[in-house]
Amino acid sequence: LMGPDTDRQRLLRSVEFVRERCNVDGDRILLTGLSDGATYGLSTFLSGDTPFAAMAAIAGVLHPKNVEGGAIVGAEGKRISITHGTKDWMFPVQLAQAAQQALREAGADVRYHEIADLAHAYPREENAAILEWFDPSLILPLSS
Repeated sequence: LMGPDTDRQRLLRSVEFVRERCNVDGDRILLTGLSDGATYGLSTFLSGDTPFAAMAAIAGVLHPKNVEGGAIVGAEGKRISITHGTKDWMFPVQLAQAAQQALREAGADVRYHEIADLAHAYPREENAAILEWFDPSLILPLSS
């Protein structure tokens, strides 16, 4: 993430490729990522125009390139979900706590969910909550 961002255009072209071939609602594209994928996803989401309606970051951190003069750049009005474990050994939970506060102060609409005893891992049990936050119509009713 410190050199030229060669992946951004690849990511955006991939999304466009799918949109051209499939019936995709362009207003409901969620970008997600885990660990470095979350850090990269946040960086991409905050750095200019993208087709993504929201970003769900799991066990990631804000990249320094998204901070200018102590303020988060590009966050105003963006919807961001942060899910982080209290036992994360790679990116301590304090970094996630600071990120959610900084993003809120920069005008982002942030959903922050901290999971007790979760290490640096993907919490599959959070999928439904993340989707419901993104778009409640995506949640299937429970069968009786």
